[in-house]
Amino acid sequence: MAGKVRFPMKLARLSFLLFFAFGSFAIGQNAPTATDPQELIAMRGEFLRAMARAGVQPLSAYLHELELFKQQVVREGKSAAVIAVDAEIKSIQDQLVSAQSTASLANTAPAQIQIESAVYGDAKTKRVKDVVAAVQSAVDSGATIVVNSRSLGGPDPAPGTDKFLVVSYRVNGVRKQKTFKERSSVILKQELR
Repeated sequence: MAGKVRFPMKLARLSFLLFFAFGSFAIGQNAPTATDPQELIAMRGEFLRAMARAGVQPLSAYLHELELFKQQVVREGKSAAVIAVDAEIKSIQDQLVSAQSTASLANTAPAQIQIESAVYGDAKTKRVKDVVAAVQSAVDSGATIVVNSRSLGGPDPAPGTDKFLVVSYRVNGVRKQKTFKERSSVILKQELR
């Protein structure tokens, strides 16, 4: 009899740990808004990855306990309990996959973005200006910018024409180039990957 009482106690204890870990984990899962500072978004991402890493082991243990419990209720012929446990197993398996993929993101090294050149204007008429400093600043800060003369630090190099921002850069040593149309709203730190 003690064995049957102990087993649900293990489940209750694991459920409490999971609720505590993933209850607080869910609090931080607010989608970023336009008003969130980039530092907050970065901090939230680190928190979520840390919680996922911390949650993998309890989720695996809970899944193991659920599988043992399912075997017990199958032997006892409790079909309603089998259905409930199957649903719980599916839910925990989904959470475990999510936690493992989120945790693996933390193991990737941050991209090293090095701006080689950045020009803004109308390349057809060769009315462009060098905006390397403004682009590097936007990359470093992680801020959202609207591609226009004001955000790129100065007067319009080609009034009355369609303009583009052309950025040549290296990511972890690999040379790349991207073009952004005027009035595009971009987070260069994310776009230049």
